[in-house]
Amino acid sequence: VLTLPPPSTRTVRVVDGDGNALGGVNLLLEMEIPPVGVIYGQSVTTDANGIGRITLGNGAIPEKLSVQPINTVLVPAKYPVEFSGRNEPTIIMQKGKKLAGRFVDHSSGGGVKECSVQWMTQSVGMNSDRKSVDADGRFEFDNVPDREVFLSTGIPKGKKAVGNFYVRPSDKELIFELQDDPR
Repeated sequence: VLTLPPPSTRTVRVVDGDGNALGGVNLLLEMEIPPVGVIYGQSVTTDANGIGRITLGNGAIPEKLSVQPINTVLVPAKYPVEFSGRNEPTIIMQKGKKLAGRFVDHSSGGGVKECSVQWMTQSVGMNSDRKSVDADGRFEFDNVPDREVFLSTGIPKGKKAVGNFYVRPSDKELIFELQDDPR
């Protein structure tokens, strides 16, 4: 008869840049268990003391745990947040950076208002809501992680967008030029 160890609990602490506990932050757990591989686990919410409790199933002995905050107005100062062994990692959250841009018509140089845009990270699954541009073709996101993100765009049928879609937040406005797409 094989007897599995009982479930175990790991904790992670979430604080702001000043070290104050952040309650109500949703966390998504990813764990790596050999020989199974990477498993997306549970989501947990931090309590008033900023503590998130992660319960691992019977016999689950992960080599590596990775935790990411989701649906929050703050972003982690460091990605990914990983821990192993019995340590309690602390996730320091901070305000993200601004990312702004504009869709312009190739021929007229004027703004194109029939566009939408969304940013997403490559490896950790953070993303923004899709946003429509304003009447002048401009968009702005206020809380983007300070790392490279991919911009997913929605543009009018019969057009193609020319620009860099892998970007990092900065004070410089991004320009996406819309050209006719002969296809």
